Amino acid sequence: MTKNTDAQFGANEFVLHSVVVKGFASEASLQIATGIPAGQVHAVLNAYRQQGLVAYREGRVVGWSATADGRNLNRSNLDTSLNTGAVQRMAAIYATFKVANTQIKELCTRWQLRSSTSSNPILNDHTDEAYDQGIIGELRKFHGSAARTCRDLGEVVERFDIYEVRLGNALAAIEAGHTEQFTQPLSDSYHDIWMELHQDLLLTLNLQRGEKEDA
Repeated sequence: MTKNTDAQFGANEFVLHSVVVKGFASEASLQIATGIPAGQVHAVLNAYRQQGLVAYREGRVVGWSATADGRNLNRSNLDTSLNTGAVQRMAAIYATFKVANTQIKELCTRWQLRSSTSSNPILNDHTDEAYDQGIIGELRKFHGSAARTCRDLGEVVERFDIYEVRLGNALAAIEAGHTEQFTQPLSDSYHDIWMELHQDLLLTLNLQRGEKEDA
């Protein structure tokens, strides 16, 4: 089965798409998200800025965001690059993804919160190593199915291959003791990457959050 590698969606389009997926992004995070060399990412962004497709924000927090024209172009790129068969195959995989999405949300919640004896949720202070290792073990098991889903998506659209790599890197970091890589925001944590994968699927299938999906 051949992957959907239409010339309409090459490296440049992938960079723009990643900006849209993230909403606001540093160049470093875009390099990680796309696997495209940093110098090329920088050149693409500056070319798009000259065309009015992305904007750069300076100050305390710096980064890139897509303009309305950029978001519209990305929508057109997606629609052009995917044939009906590819969309149907991705929609079928998305049904499986939604089940996994419920599982990982519950797992992340239990990583962040614990129930007290009064049944009220309390913050997990991560002092109970046995509890944390149990959750990490569940994440390891979950990752097996998540990786298969990413591979299935990558068989349809090549750019989805990067998600298996990124999720695997996050899991490896967690297992090496960098447990902040479980849910820490804006750190390419497992949770961050999964949220981007979800948003990417919604954009690719042209769905709004809450429309034919439950997360």
